[in-house]
Formats: sequence, structure tokens, C-alpha cells
Amino acid sequence: PALSAIGGRIFLDADGDTVDDPEEAGVAEATVRIFGTSAAGTAVDLTVPTDAAGRFALLDLAPGTYSVAVSALPAGLLPLGVLAPAGWLLGLDRVEAVELAPGATLIVGFIAGPAV
Repeated sequence: PALSAIGGRIFLDADGDTVDDPEEAGVAEATVRIFGTSAAGTAVDLTVPTDAAGRFALLDLAPGTYSVAVSALPAGLLPLGVLAPAGWLLGLDRVEAVELAPGATLIVGFIAGPAV
């Protein structure tokens, strides 16, 4: 089957509107964990760093069922939410058990903010 991809961005929601606005800073040096089971039954547990703009991507991923979570943020930041389609199982720092079809690309946004 065609390979799939998971990507997205972690950003600081400066105006508190839960929208990833172009002027809002990304969170560099964070780590995103992608884990689950491929359609062939193989366990997958990978980590991906964010770039200077807060973007992350894992290309060439086998279709399957995956969770995507923020596993580490720079000091002083906490996860505040997830931007994802309606119907997905969400937490403050993750999406759970999303079915990734052959050739599909899953895009997830994570909101981070200062620890208070």
C-alpha cells in the first residue's frame, strides 16, 4: 500500500483564539511522539523534533492506527490544546487512535503556552 505521513506544528497562541495565525511563533526544540500499530500489525513508536518554526513531519509511514502526542516542550512551556478535526479523541497534548489510510496525510496542530 501507499505510504502515509503525519505532520503539523506546535505554536504559541499569543492572542488566545485557538487559531494558528501566521504571525504566531512556533515552538522550536519540542518533541512529538507518534505511536500505534501499522495495518500489518507492526508496533510503531517514533519521536520527531520540531524545527525553528515549530513544524514536525514523519513521512513514509505505513498506514495504520496512530496517536500523536507532544512528548517534550522547552522549559517554561506547557501543552494547552490540540487543533484537529471534529470527532477525533483529543487531550491537551495528544490525539488518540486516528486511522491513517494508505497515501493519507494527517495534520495536527498543538497549542503551547507559558507555565504559570
